[in-house]
Amino acid sequence: MKRLIDGVTYNTETATLLAKSDYVGDWNNLASPVEGKLYQTRAGAFFIVEEIEYTPLDPDGDASAAPVRKIRFSKCSEERARQFINVGEVEVYLNPFEERVSEEETEGTIYARIPASLKRKIEEAAKAEGLSANSWAMRCFERCLSQ
Repeated sequence: MKRLIDGVTYNTETATLLAKSDYVGDWNNLASPVEGKLYQTRAGAFFIVEEIEYTPLDPDGDASAAPVRKIRFSKCSEERARQFINVGEVEVYLNPFEERVSEEETEGTIYARIPASLKRKIEEAAKAEGLSANSWAMRCFERCLSQ
């Protein structure tokens, strides 16, 4: 999923998922469970994606339709990202505040020698998910590290 906020694209497919939390939120006067996810872009910006599912009520207060799912993106400051990770019950996948990376080192390169047949399989899997081989491999590394 991606959204454009203030001229900047925030994309969950290319950003790193840092943490997830379930909480009760007030969203358009709906006190409902919210699933919030904190992401960090490759450039270092933070954003939160919140998902809520609720059943609309008719004027009599009865459930009137099938559940509705809404998604909200919001950019956030480093301070707000720290707060997201450190307050409440949060499942942290990667805490960028534990190890500060120097400003010169915003990304790194890993070289791996792999058989041509494995390379083709990786490229096919990445294409099937609509990702570059690099993005696909990065997701695999993140999943392995979060286990």
